[in-house]
Amino acid sequence: MSSRPHAARFRELAAHRCPAPGELALALAAEFGRFDPAAGALLDDGARRLFGVAELEPMGQAERLAVVMDCELGLGVSDDYGPEAVLLDRVLESLRGHPLLLAVVGRELAVRAGASAAVFVSRTRWFVGLTGGPQPVMLDARLNPAIDRAPASVRGLCAHEVAYCLLTRLEQRLIACECLFEARKANRLRDALPVGTAGHDRSGERASDHRGDDGLQLS
Repeated sequence: MSSRPHAARFRELAAHRCPAPGELALALAAEFGRFDPAAGALLDDGARRLFGVAELEPMGQAERLAVVMDCELGLGVSDDYGPEAVLLDRVLESLRGHPLLLAVVGRELAVRAGASAAVFVSRTRWFVGLTGGPQPVMLDARLNPAIDRAPASVRGLCAHEVAYCLLTRLEQRLIACECLFEARKANRLRDALPVGTAGHDRSGERASDHRGDDGLQLS
């Protein structure tokens, strides 16, 4: 199945201020190989499983989201260091991915279910932040029991910053597997985003006021 219409969609979305991270990540995946338009079906299924979550407090939303992502959908961190782990359609198919994409999936599920959520980052971890209360409640995207202390500070990311981080990792992984043509493509797409060299959005859109950590370059 051709991916051309979906690939063109990435450039169109990236020019906006500011698209949904999940939508932009799916369009990004269409730039690199095959693309199944039904890839988002898991997102619809997960959102249905979260029915009623919008009525809960953020802590309850985070707990319910963790159960759906981990126990019901079976999502988890990938041990694959190839490009597939940072392409959203492949992650939705395999149910394994980079923690950043798991955070994107979690945010998309929560928002589709009516909750307020965003992707957050600390210096070492990625989170789904449930932002409907005075302070956001952080769900570690690795979906493991809390074995680390809560980060001292986190920063919310908009879709452009998420795409910047994904394209940085994708370029690195494509270079590692000697897919140099596609690595250059990832580099060009990343450099065209309205994001500065430190990964900060230049469009004026702010995903969250809970900022403090500048560490966008996470493994």
